Amino acid sequence: MISYSVQSDKNHSPDENLVDGDMTTFVEYFLPAAYDGRVNLSFQGENVLTASGLRFSFSQHVALPAYISVMTTDDNTETIVVARKKMTNSFVRFPKTQAKNWKVFLEYSQPLRISEIQFIQEDVFQEKSQSLRFLASAGKEYQIYFDADRVTNIQTLEAGDYSSDEDVIVLDFVQAVPYTQHTPSDADDDGVPDNKDNCTYIPNPDQADANNNIRGDACEDFDKDGVMNHHDNCPDVANRSQADTDHDGIGDVCDSAESRVTESNPWLPWMGMGIAFLFILMMFYSTVKR
Repeated sequence: MISYSVQSDKNHSPDENLVDGDMTTFVEYFLPAAYDGRVNLSFQGENVLTASGLRFSFSQHVALPAYISVMTTDDNTETIVVARKKMTNSFVRFPKTQAKNWKVFLEYSQPLRISEIQFIQEDVFQEKSQSLRFLASAGKEYQIYFDADRVTNIQTLEAGDYSSDEDVIVLDFVQAVPYTQHTPSDADDDGVPDNKDNCTYIPNPDQADANNNIRGDACEDFDKDGVMNHHDNCPDVANRSQADTDHDGIGDVCDSAESRVTESNPWLPWMGMGIAFLFILMMFYSTVKR
């Protein structure tokens, strides 16, 4: 297993508590009063690290970060491994990647306290097994689906404690049958399956990708003002405040002053046309009178 060091852009030391293997230690990132929290974690290994995911361990009663991004920074080149995506659990998977230097960017809306961060290393021998334990009723049939391509949260008001139950039926082998009615996951309902969607959580049926970086334009922030394109009322000019005086959906920095005046005072154009009409009428009357 390859060891690695970690450093954050926040003054919350020691950051090494994130990778010390001790679940009793943690690093806390506080939430600013005026805006959501953000932290950039830099990981550096002695050798090339081959990984296909990240596993986070949080302190009890701590909410997940809202969004995560992952990239590598070897040879002065930044490569996106995970584009900004919503965190739905403490595991983040990505295609197998090799690098010595990694960056993990977290955005959080609740105070964040992390006990451990572990890379799921592909160059380490792992033995995996899966099990399912549930309370079954006699005489009933149950359908179990494998290899799901989406996360489903089951809401329960209360559940029994099955951990110590001795009356358990163990199935060592289950004959799997292909499910012909399976519909590929499409989290944003834009008609493009998640495994082909270049912007999984934001609808973009056109799959537009102006800079050909395999990341949809809707998921990018072209002007680097901290507001994603799909929410930005002026995506090509930085305007973090998103000011829109005339409420026309176009940010003030992209909207001319003349446009703002006429749109906020719709009677002005009509008054101008009325004055012009009266002037023409007067000219006509003067001509006829002569």
